[in-house]
Amino acid sequence: MAFIHRNIIRTISGLLTERSIVLVAGPPRCGKSTMARQVAAGSASGALLVDARYREGRAVVADPGGQSAARPVILDNAGADEAAALLSWAARERAARERVAERSGGRRPRFVLVGGPFPDAGGDAAALTAGPLSLFEVGRASVRSLWLRGGYPEAYGAASDEAALNWLEGYAADLAHGALADWSLPREPRLITALLEAAASTTGSAFNENAIA
Repeated sequence: MAFIHRNIIRTISGLLTERSIVLVAGPPRCGKSTMARQVAAGSASGALLVDARYREGRAVVADPGGQSAARPVILDNAGADEAAALLSWAARERAARERVAERSGGRRPRFVLVGGPFPDAGGDAAALTAGPLSLFEVGRASVRSLWLRGGYPEAYGAASDEAALNWLEGYAADLAHGALADWSLPREPRLITALLEAAASTTGSAFNENAIA
């Protein structure tokens, strides 16, 4: 699949000039890790890209104040624990600056957390939601592929329509068998499968929550 620049990257870059933390959540397999790499590659000052699950990522979370303020840190595969730790650090930093009346004027480290789900963002953080590819990102010439395959990158960029639909069927099964548990849905495959099928049946019309329930 050709390189597709996500529109949300421009928003993230703008927010980093104002906030010390940007939280980017979104559904599984919507391209968040690819987006994290694009944010890192597009940073004018360079960026540190680390995985929250690995040792280097854990070290960043353990000592956020020790990171360089010259370049943002992109923390991929981050979750609620990593977000809570960095939000707590940011709140302490803000309180310290207020006590010294901003005399130092120094810059603080900046972080982009990609993953989720995340707790509510505080005053030092901005929260965004990443989604599948949009028509504005893939271009009007690709409207047929986007309509049929949807915007999940692996389905949209599949070698054929059949391969795309096979991927989507497997993705729905993954969601039903536990991938949505982190987002507070029950780990009940038959129930979640029925919910997904009911939601899909309303495509093109208003979603009636009472009827689905």
